[in-house]
Amino acid sequence: MTFSTAYTPRPGNGPQGALDDQPTTLEAWGAYVPSRSVSLEDVGGPLGLTRAQMKVLRRVYGVRDMRLDPEQSLFDLILPAARAALKEVTDPSTVKYLLYGHATQEVTPSTMDAADVLRTSLGLHDAQAFGLTQQNCAIGLAAIDMAGALLAMDGDPAARALVVTGEKPFAKLNQDYHSLGSVMGEAASACLVARGGRGDRVRSYVTRTRGEFADGILMDQETRERANNAHDPEVCDVIREAIAQAGLELDDIHRFVHYNSLMIEVSTELGVDRDRFFTDNLPKYSHCYASDVMVNYTTMRDTGQLEAGRHYLFTATGLGATYSAMVVTHAPEGDR
Repeated sequence: MTFSTAYTPRPGNGPQGALDDQPTTLEAWGAYVPSRSVSLEDVGGPLGLTRAQMKVLRRVYGVRDMRLDPEQSLFDLILPAARAALKEVTDPSTVKYLLYGHATQEVTPSTMDAADVLRTSLGLHDAQAFGLTQQNCAIGLAAIDMAGALLAMDGDPAARALVVTGEKPFAKLNQDYHSLGSVMGEAASACLVARGGRGDRVRSYVTRTRGEFADGILMDQETRERANNAHDPEVCDVIREAIAQAGLELDDIHRFVHYNSLMIEVSTELGVDRDRFFTDNLPKYSHCYASDVMVNYTTMRDTGQLEAGRHYLFTATGLGATYSAMVVTHAPEGDR
């Protein structure tokens, strides 16, 4: 069973209507990775990976190192990224929503509400805070889209939403994805979202879910093979649809910003030069759940790889399986 949704502006449907025809914009963003770096071999041994499996991960999938710090808490991981995204906010009361997107369903003990702890720690006392999951590693893009929808319904042009991601690989089950080409690392990201603001414009968002792969890491071998075979065509489909809905052509996309996985087959099927896919962080960080896309976009900003007026394609896949793509136009410096 397949479910699809797409982002389409709908003028005049909100309570006040003033923001419904305005684009979702990304006004600020931040990222954080622990300073402690470990090699694939350091992690692979305790996970029970064989030398042959680690060789495949290193040579075929590009996994080399990752960031892991067992002495840091979940909140030590997320809060630096969130504070970076909020550093220009002078009035915390304008942040009306805090959305915490996480791929692992349980990230804290049942007695603790992670989103509420983040809200309190950041001093966002007027914000409504909640978590989002179920789309696994694609949940970050869904959270940005939901933040834009909430702000449109709110109707206050000064209102903002903070989207945060980040989680810890606390058990073998949620760290060892070697059969899917990944061993999980730690990272966090944050994004300040506005409606009709002066940031980077979200031009389209497309997501598709294949429910027959809902067992995720518990899929049997036959279903896993079907899921692996479906991945590249589905990713290409949502990419093409998102570009079309943005009113653009494939050649209009300057760079592809994706989760930390080699996109060789995807680039080949699309007919796109691999250099247009940002892969600088893959060998350093490996796959970091829902944080990869915004961490990579932040790295591109910090290293001068973003160009004003250029279009960027975000894409993420969530085990289960969800395939998502979002087109963003980078705003000139004076417009942010």
